Amino acid sequence: MLNIINNKVNKKLKSKFFSVGIDFGTTYSLIGFLLNKKIIILSGKDENSLLPSVVCYDKNTLVVGEEATKITKENFLRTIFSVKRLLGKSVEEIKNLYPNIPYIFSFQKEKGICIETVQGKVPIVKIISAIITNLVKQSEFFLQKKIDTAVITVPSYFDDIQRKKIKSAAMLSGLKNIRLLNEPTAAAIAYGFHTKKNGIVLVYDLGGGTFDISILKIKKGIFEVLSTSGDPQLGGDDFDEILSKYIEKKNNICTTDNLFLKRKLLILAKNIKLKLSKEKKVSVKFKCWKVEISRSEFETLIEPLINKTLILIKYAIKDAFIHKKEVENVLMVGGSSYIPLIKRKLSYFFQKEIDSAISPDKAVVMGATIQSDLLFNYKETSLDKKNKFILLDVVPFSLGIELMGGRVEKIIKKNSTIPISIKKEFTTFKKNQTVIMIHILQGEDNFVKNCRSLGKFFLRGIKEEEAGKPRILVEFNVDESGFLEVNASDKKTNMSASIKVDFLHTIL
Repeated sequence: MLNIINNKVNKKLKSKFFSVGIDFGTTYSLIGFLLNKKIIILSGKDENSLLPSVVCYDKNTLVVGEEATKITKENFLRTIFSVKRLLGKSVEEIKNLYPNIPYIFSFQKEKGICIETVQGKVPIVKIISAIITNLVKQSEFFLQKKIDTAVITVPSYFDDIQRKKIKSAAMLSGLKNIRLLNEPTAAAIAYGFHTKKNGIVLVYDLGGGTFDISILKIKKGIFEVLSTSGDPQLGGDDFDEILSKYIEKKNNICTTDNLFLKRKLLILAKNIKLKLSKEKKVSVKFKCWKVEISRSEFETLIEPLINKTLILIKYAIKDAFIHKKEVENVLMVGGSSYIPLIKRKLSYFFQKEIDSAISPDKAVVMGATIQSDLLFNYKETSLDKKNKFILLDVVPFSLGIELMGGRVEKIIKKNSTIPISIKKEFTTFKKNQTVIMIHILQGEDNFVKNCRSLGKFFLRGIKEEEAGKPRILVEFNVDESGFLEVNASDKKTNMSASIKVDFLHTIL
């Protein structure tokens, strides 16, 4: 089912092409498409289908991918990596979360967060667009066809702002018809489609910058998401950071006020981490130091973070209203899941073998490619009708409105299956009140200040009455495409108002 092609055969691909699946990752990104009912994942130079999510800004040039990675080793200040982790955050949040990040940030009202480069202040969205553009151009070169349609995967815990940023970046890349798909769901689609299995599947998705869990029930072509959970600030980058600090302390290396040395150590730590997935001990020379790290040392360092993922799994299982014994298969996704300790921990937790039928690196892009084909239904390339399926996704965050006192009333709870429609009645809090503001919020906290605002609108023309007398009906509707529509109406005057919010994975 999965074919990988290289640039030696691109001229043979002359068939019409319509859409692609894109896995935009913290560390690596991939692109796939369907040709003659086969999934094709493009491979770049050196037979490597993984494009490093690294961008280098020189005075007059822009370099993306492997070449940018090589430049990083020479001059890291010209290169930008792990940009996905910065999405949707303020300058203050970035500095607090990543105190060692070697970039200079600024905020512009129209462009958002920008990073200082030799080409000036570059918005984060534009940096992401450079990566997506590289993937799209690669596909267009192979297929000799213009591409303007894609399914792009995102962490299930990405909120409204982060999802909008991804779509904005995709539009800057020339894509016009875009749908977002949660990464664990994409992996489960690849798994279910590839193996034709039914049952409850838990997707453990540990990438470079985020950790996601999805629990799905697969039955007769229906993929029902039972629950999602995760941590948007947990991934392979954190393992690199922990290991680099350990190496620094173990060898009495001082990186204070030396960003260049700090970055060099981070690169070294990452390389050691990768080697320790295959070797039990790594010994390397770093400047005048000899660095020796064993797999057991590394596992001791990262074990608290791996245990944190197990705690989140327990929450996801509880939210899905199942017992862990009901999980028939555990699918490991993301480059960081290659770490041997993770597979051992999961195997012990579930008391069963962990599935490795699909490469953790390829599962997400495979699912995105399958979903892209089935959504846009192109006859020349599409899969057989017998392979069609229905995807029932869930709301990743609770949705509600603001009440008096800064509290939040949850209307639709987290992990509710979509499409969904819920109505609730409210009233006024002042005498003769004719206008109320409906403030829509996203999040699990009970207070407005700790939730994300999705929008506001006003309902006017309410009948003048004593406080508590008017009956205001508020209706929340989330459709299959992830559009949230909120309607408010006064039962006595029939006055109404509404707003539509693009908060999940919508077609533009």
